[in-house]
Amino acid sequence: AAANRVEAHLFCREERAKRKMRNPNTIDVTGVKNETVDCDSFRKSISLYKCNGEKGSPGKIEVKGKCNSIMMDNCSLMELQVDSVMSTVEISNCQRVKLLIKPGATVLSVAIDKTDGCHITLSKETQDNADFQVLAAKSSEMNLTFQDGEDTVEKPIPEQFVFKIDRSGSKAKIISSVSDLYS
Repeated sequence: AAANRVEAHLFCREERAKRKMRNPNTIDVTGVKNETVDCDSFRKSISLYKCNGEKGSPGKIEVKGKCNSIMMDNCSLMELQVDSVMSTVEISNCQRVKLLIKPGATVLSVAIDKTDGCHITLSKETQDNADFQVLAAKSSEMNLTFQDGEDTVEKPIPEQFVFKIDRSGSKAKIISSVSDLYS
């Protein structure tokens, strides 16, 4: 009985510590396969952690409403559908994920880090925003789907670059260009 009281006390202390560390403006979603998240404010951020689908049965998380940012970390075989995101959708340490920006929705930027297999489908509103950007580091198998007139176009996001030393100016600098593989 004493051991159970000690375990219960430790559990309660851990839960109180977790609650103190949580940001009240962050909606945490952990370990789910299918979920709908309602976000009612641009002040709220959403954190998705270890949400995993299965081979032949990918998971889906749908974010309804407008939010500040979305962080997808350590997820695999998942599709994330979003309405408007004021700042960034960050995808980190993931495998085989899809990001669908719903028609009529806008996202300012997508950051991809240490991810293998990321397919992004843009809404017309997002692709028409001149400030929209994708930042990628240490990632592979990335594709971007968007409209070009009446056609739907899918293009790979380059993961191979060529770096050269440019000595033409007063100071040498490194210049980079996309590898010919993507031409």
